[in-house]
Amino acid sequence: MRKSAHFSAHGIPRAYVSEGLRRVLWLLLFVLCLCAFGYQAYLIILRFLRNDIIVGVEIRFEEIRFPAVTVCNINPYKNSLARQSSSIKNALESFEFAIDRSSGSEPKEKSERHKRSNDEPPVRPAHVYCRESEGHFSVDPEGDEQCVRFFSDE
Repeated sequence: MRKSAHFSAHGIPRAYVSEGLRRVLWLLLFVLCLCAFGYQAYLIILRFLRNDIIVGVEIRFEEIRFPAVTVCNINPYKNSLARQSSSIKNALESFEFAIDRSSGSEPKEKSERHKRSNDEPPVRPAHVYCRESEGHFSVDPEGDEQCVRFFSDE
């Protein structure tokens, strides 16, 4: 019992120096704490052995301000031909989707336009330099702006 006076757990040295009922209470308190520790360790080991997979996913949808966009055609083009180019088609669909989402309305059904004659020559884009003057762009090889111009082979 002598070594119990130097024990690092607080309950054992107090039980050693106490007498009678106090000694029994200190030993009982120590045994209760030891049982609580054993029970908690048992629960932790069971949880570890279950191999639970815990996944936390957080999705935030924040409203973003959509920039003002101006689409201006120098030369009109056929929508159906422009949408044959995958990059232009993707850009137009993304733009339309963003407009529908920002207005808070459901996407609208596209109305079928009257098809033009396919006798017209195919239109292709060409990247050219241009210059702006009085709000209008004109093709200029010395220009400091880059423009996309549509032309046909004929």
